[in-house]
Amino acid sequence: MSENNSNSNNKKKFYLNIFIVNIYIGICVGIENIYRKPLFDQSLIFIKNWRQSDSQSMESFFKIITEFGSQNVLVPIFVILFLFTPLNKSYCILSTVIYSIVFDCIMKMSYGNPRPFWVDAELCKHCDTGYGNPSGHSFTSTSAYLSIWNVITDYEFFNKDLKGKILRFFLLIFFLLLIITIMISRVYLALHSVNQILYGCLLGLGFYLMIFHVMKINKM
Repeated sequence: MSENNSNSNNKKKFYLNIFIVNIYIGICVGIENIYRKPLFDQSLIFIKNWRQSDSQSMESFFKIITEFGSQNVLVPIFVILFLFTPLNKSYCILSTVIYSIVFDCIMKMSYGNPRPFWVDAELCKHCDTGYGNPSGHSFTSTSAYLSIWNVITDYEFFNKDLKGKILRFFLLIFFLLLIITIMISRVYLALHSVNQILYGCLLGLGFYLMIFHVMKINKM
């Protein structure tokens, strides 16, 4: 009887978590139109002023950083994790990345919003890809690097004592800083506006939560 009650409670909790995350994603999509134009217009001014005041070395730095949100870096990382982690964990990362990329492409085509350098000819062109909203690098980086953090810290060492928990926390800070830096690089290079990287980040967080904290595929 108690086992049946436990299973019933787990199901209720599962469906409640699905509902909460779907509401979160729905809110992200629903409010995006509110800040889209104001942040895009401000981004054009901000990017021009920022690029005029910085050196060539800054541009070179951000060109390197932005690659950490691309397949050129994420695919080798996935291959390494696939070889050295259980299949269910590497599958989780792959699922998160693929879902993020597919959903991002669908939304880009649906919105059809321009990139900053499409609108202002004074901004340098750094890519030949399609529409800009949401930012695919922000979307994928957020979901992928949070997933990677979850997988590599999902061991007893990181949870059994204070030392492990502190290391887990600092690894989270490292990955969050990496995600933020990638997002900043997209703005600096005029590939995306602030609203586009913000939107991508919020959606990426939602996909990560759905896979790892609602579906919990990594625990299967």
